Amino acid sequence: MSSVLQTFGERLFEKMNDPFARPFVCNGSPYDCSAFIVGINAATRLGRFAEYWSNDSGFDWGKFKADYKSLGKKEGNRRPIEAISRGLNGALETNVCAKPSRRPNELTDADWSGSLLPFLFAELKPKVVFVHATRPIRYFEGVTGCRDVSMIPQKAEWLGHKFWLSGRPGALYTLGTNEAFIYGQQLRSLEDL
Repeated sequence: MSSVLQTFGERLFEKMNDPFARPFVCNGSPYDCSAFIVGINAATRLGRFAEYWSNDSGFDWGKFKADYKSLGKKEGNRRPIEAISRGLNGALETNVCAKPSRRPNELTDADWSGSLLPFLFAELKPKVVFVHATRPIRYFEGVTGCRDVSMIPQKAEWLGHKFWLSGRPGALYTLGTNEAFIYGQQLRSLEDL
């Protein structure tokens, strides 16, 4: 697996224009993730992405979680994202924009147009995509032609790959932990297309 991860890492780092960008978070190999959870962007800036990446084992979830907790930040969307991910039996947490910023209005047009999401999607081909927040929902509606993306999954296609698409336009942090976990389990149970 290390040669696959090394090649993936090399291609990813070539596409990244900011070493502090956070293209994704997962536990180990991104190839083990059959689902994506997609938001706008990371709200908390941590270390360089290379500090969390290993060509042998993938993303270092333990280091990420420890660094995140050391900042003493409120969990915000982290709690429901992690609960949905547990329900899915693991997911790649990513964003339309990889640049961390405290507020989405700090993102530029270049941040949106330079998204790493098409690369990640084409490479990893998720079975399920859950998007949260209005702008990421609009992004997926634009690239898939789907309309009225909601918590009810619908079949979608992007870059020649079919998948299930669902989303929540409201604040994700208002979703209860148990409710988020159960929702992740429901998404995991979707049949292949």
